[in-house]
Amino acid sequence: PLGLSPPYIEFRRAYLYDVNPVGVGALILSIVASSLAYLGVFGSMPQILSPFVALLTAFAAAPLIAWGTSGRFYLARPADDTQPDTNTRRCCICENFFEHADMALCPAYSGPICSLCCTLESRCRDACKPHGRIANQLTAVLTEMLPHKLAAGLNTRGGHFVGIVILCNLLTGLLLSIIYHESAGISPAAREGAAGGKSGRGDRWRGSASEISIRVLRHGAELTCSPKQGKHRRGERAAGCARLGRNCLDNAKERTWKG
Repeated sequence: PLGLSPPYIEFRRAYLYDVNPVGVGALILSIVASSLAYLGVFGSMPQILSPFVALLTAFAAAPLIAWGTSGRFYLARPADDTQPDTNTRRCCICENFFEHADMALCPAYSGPICSLCCTLESRCRDACKPHGRIANQLTAVLTEMLPHKLAAGLNTRGGHFVGIVILCNLLTGLLLSIIYHESAGISPAAREGAAGGKSGRGDRWRGSASEISIRVLRHGAELTCSPKQGKHRRGERAAGCARLGRNCLDNAKERTWKG
């Protein structure tokens, strides 16, 4: 409605850039804004409404980026025929017949090609739109923003590797910052309670020798007198409980002698 995009929807890969900064830029800005809001940079209210911050940022950024780029990244090259046609053409790759609106002229094969074969084809290396490849797009952006020598140095295998490493580190740092923000909100008392809950099972057999013996005898009596256990099963549990009591008494004596 704003006249910043083509009046029709283009889906054929032969006429599209690999990356449209309108959609990708709006996505990145929405992620950054919502992440900062979630971390509490903008206050408590935006922190609660961080998903809506992402939604509003994307809706506001998309038309602004399209206006800033004059909408030139929607189409990599002019379409052959933008009007739908009922006439059919035969694809030079799969040799099937498709409507004219689903076909594109391929300079690599010197004939019409369907959108499916064009999407799956990688040997042509986008001969119809070499400037629309993502590597060439990044090179053009770096050439405009950086000095020529520095941009040429980044457009190498080493420069590509460094760029990927920096991007992965930034994403990892963002995830770790979110994890730290979540863990920092836990109170020390809650942490001690969680740690005590994990070790609470061992507290049952801590204490003096007399206390341990009383607990073991009481536990053995409960197992022996349980009506749900068979006679043989109760005997095995009682014998195991007795062995456990002797081990606990020995450990208590050792602690007493060492003290």
